[in-house]
Amino acid sequence: MDASGGEGAMPAPVPPARRSPGGRLLRSRIGGVLRWLLPLVVVGVSRLMFRTCRFEFVGKEHEDRFVGRGGQIIFAGLHEGMMLLPYHFRDRRDGVVMVSRSRDGDVIAHTIERFGLRPVRGSSGRAGREALGEMIAALQERTVSAGIIVDGPKGPPLIAKSGAIVLAAATGLPVVPGTWWARPLLRAGSWDRTLVPLPFSRIVFAFEEPLFVRVDASEAEIESLRRELTRRLLAARARAQMACGVDRHAAEPTASVDLPSFRSRRHGAKLRQQEEVVGHLQKAAADERPADGGVAEHGAGEERGHG
Repeated sequence: MDASGGEGAMPAPVPPARRSPGGRLLRSRIGGVLRWLLPLVVVGVSRLMFRTCRFEFVGKEHEDRFVGRGGQIIFAGLHEGMMLLPYHFRDRRDGVVMVSRSRDGDVIAHTIERFGLRPVRGSSGRAGREALGEMIAALQERTVSAGIIVDGPKGPPLIAKSGAIVLAAATGLPVVPGTWWARPLLRAGSWDRTLVPLPFSRIVFAFEEPLFVRVDASEAEIESLRRELTRRLLAARARAQMACGVDRHAAEPTASVDLPSFRSRRHGAKLRQQEEVVGHLQKAAADERPADGGVAEHGAGEERGHG
């Protein structure tokens, strides 16, 4: 038969996966040195820069009601906020964090280790199931908390996957959604448009009400809770933006600046369309939930006090 799909036709070649310039660099001859050096640089810069920033918290009682009494939580965050999260949780010694098994994940794993956290490698498929099993064991053996970036490792951005919900069902721990915004900030050209606060920024970290999952939750219930987790994260994101003086009806703040990107124009247009959709979803999530609680303010570098 012919090449249109009949018998004897040659299979269509599978195009090689595109790698980012950063990913190619980590796989180059100097990749080993970079994977050792970058965590040192990130930790040093983070400690210096975040000490100049002013931190404020919205809805922090949702986290404090557990960790303030020595309890455990499953923190659910967004990939765009990865830069701040290890620093924020630096006093949660031995807390477990799921990190992908990629070369990029090597850098993240080594970085969070230097902040006193414990990486558990895996993201999806068999590796993800093994990582979830390791996290369950760690949470049951010791009084530590867990952290999952729910839209990692490669998106789609701002849409939660079910890993945190499954982990909560297995451990009985609450899922506490939280994310942050800063002003001024830069945004990277990566798929998640990573948030990069500048020195002396105002950083607002917003939390939403925790999710509780029954141990015998059905697949339909897990899917429903996954959607609710996405909604709450978008609501937290909108509240953090509003506290920073960003119009919640806008998809992105006008004060933000894009970092140089190696992506194509088509990729940039896709990001803009994505931001428009997220803006509408985020507005709906914020409109559904009345504002509650004030903003707890801390001075430059006084970000502690979270258990």
